[in-house]
Amino acid sequence: MRLLVLGDYSGLNLGHTALLLGILAELRRLEPRIMIVPSLRPEMLDRAIGRVESVRTLGVAPWHGSAKFLGPRMAREIDRADVVVVTDNQLHDNALFNPLANNLPALQWVQRRAKRRGVPVTYYNAGVGPLRTSLGRRMAGTVARGFDLVTVRDRPARSALRSLAPQIEAVITGDSGFSMPWVDFGVDLDEDRAGDAVGVNLSVVTLRALAASGFTESEIVTRIARAMSLIADATSARLLFIATHPRDHGLARALATHPASRDASAITVSTHAFLEEAPQLLPRLRLVISDRYHELVALAGAGVPILGLDCGEKVDVLFESLGLPELVMSGSLLLENPREQVTGLVASALDGRRIRDTVSGAARASRAGVERLLKVRRATA
Repeated sequence: MRLLVLGDYSGLNLGHTALLLGILAELRRLEPRIMIVPSLRPEMLDRAIGRVESVRTLGVAPWHGSAKFLGPRMAREIDRADVVVVTDNQLHDNALFNPLANNLPALQWVQRRAKRRGVPVTYYNAGVGPLRTSLGRRMAGTVARGFDLVTVRDRPARSALRSLAPQIEAVITGDSGFSMPWVDFGVDLDEDRAGDAVGVNLSVVTLRALAASGFTESEIVTRIARAMSLIADATSARLLFIATHPRDHGLARALATHPASRDASAITVSTHAFLEEAPQLLPRLRLVISDRYHELVALAGAGVPILGLDCGEKVDVLFESLGLPELVMSGSLLLENPREQVTGLVASALDGRRIRDTVSGAARASRAGVERLLKVRRATA
């Protein structure tokens, strides 16, 4: 079996790379001969994921003669595929008319070509939204109706799909990031996470979201640093600001050097370096606070206790789907940082056994999507 796995994977982002590795681990249960992963940065992605059995990356940047999912390279791969597997969240209207940032127009072309060749196209364990425009909703609805199978990672995604196309049967499975094969990177998943550091993994998106509060960027950084210091005090641990995307490096350094961040340090690390250092780094983490969806998923899958920071980037949906909505810190709480509420959140988040049990169930649910993929392949073989 030859699988064409579509998503936004460049090796730049730890969360997306962990998601891809989880997806590939699940798809290997189908015993494919080869899995093709298109990427704008194939060399960087190869370096990040290492040698993964039966996986080959495909360059689809303009300098490869492609416009991501459009072009002769993709046409050849669609024609040769047994199944096209569309992953992550492609049904959104951010940057709708930028073919390198939004895949809705390209996916319509992919589906038309695949249909002519009799190749099924599936939407696998994925998300939906945001869809803020009427045109975006129409295009997303058209693409959604063109899938031969739809499995989604949570209830809000299924609700959004039903509002776009009521006739679609979308099955809730889970997020494949929970299937990230940490053991392949030397991580002991049974080891207790009682390290000496609280990891803080924040995106610059949070700064922009919190700017609506009326505070300046400098004031927001100060308030975040104070809130993180409260958490460090509550855990008797050091602060470790971890940037897992290049655009977040400056924020991590600013927080680590702020006077309120006592005895703190920063790691601005590439994805491949983080994965290489994971056996040494993860045991140091007593807790991780993050606003990045797939970083939270990946680290929870490694057994690290997590606390979400919700500034409008789907984090509340993640914790709701896990049955742990109380482990989310709102933007207003972050800015106001009342000691009792913050320390109460931390105490709840440090229950590592609870996280492990929840994540184990989420990983099993995610893997159920593979069985449905196998049925689609057999039905069209």
